[in-house]
Amino acid sequence: MNNEMVSQYVRVEEFLNDLRVEYDMCLKTGVITDRFRVIAQDIIVKLKTLLDQAMGCFFEKHIQPKIPAGENVTKARVYFPIADDLHSLKSTLGRGLMSDLNQHFPLAYQFIESVQPYRNDANKWLVLLRDYSGERHMRLSPQKQIEETITIIKHDKTGSTVAVGSFAPDFTGTIFGATVDVKRQEVNSTPVGVSSRKDVLKNIVFEDSGHSVLLFCAEAYENSKKLIERFSQFI
Repeated sequence: MNNEMVSQYVRVEEFLNDLRVEYDMCLKTGVITDRFRVIAQDIIVKLKTLLDQAMGCFFEKHIQPKIPAGENVTKARVYFPIADDLHSLKSTLGRGLMSDLNQHFPLAYQFIESVQPYRNDANKWLVLLRDYSGERHMRLSPQKQIEETITIIKHDKTGSTVAVGSFAPDFTGTIFGATVDVKRQEVNSTPVGVSSRKDVLKNIVFEDSGHSVLLFCAEAYENSKKLIERFSQFI
């Protein structure tokens, strides 16, 4: 990762800090501000741009020098591929004049293909990053504030706690010996030395996906940074 990209990640960290401050204010007032939407949009677009810049660095170092003289390099549309299937991946690479990437740079191709959302469920976040960054007037206006009831079971001696949210899969069982019904958010019995309480969490989510805006931005920051650091071995 070059120095310019490192500096841009520092800027994203600053955006995240601003987003957290604005997030707390939104929850206190019950109003999702335009500033919250704008900061979230800036983070998502910046993270997608950083992925594309990494691909651009690869293109400039390895692909562009091999393009025959006279061919219009400016027609290349170079993006870090985020594909729904293998056909889409090849189409994206083809638009970037890299249709033969697998032949000439097999290791780089294998890495890119291995992190695609259709190959690895852990990388489904890339789909959201692609889709939300593609909306220059991002659909943050239909965000909504939701409340989630959580039951917190605490082992008084060790201080260990387990929190179970009402949106978790239905579960009835024991935690530290306490019998918990997740669907009803009820603790039917607690042994000596174990206590329970209920909290109500408020969150701001993307209405279409239900993902927490703040959590998604924070995780996308960490995930994209790790992805680029791994991809940098090919640049």
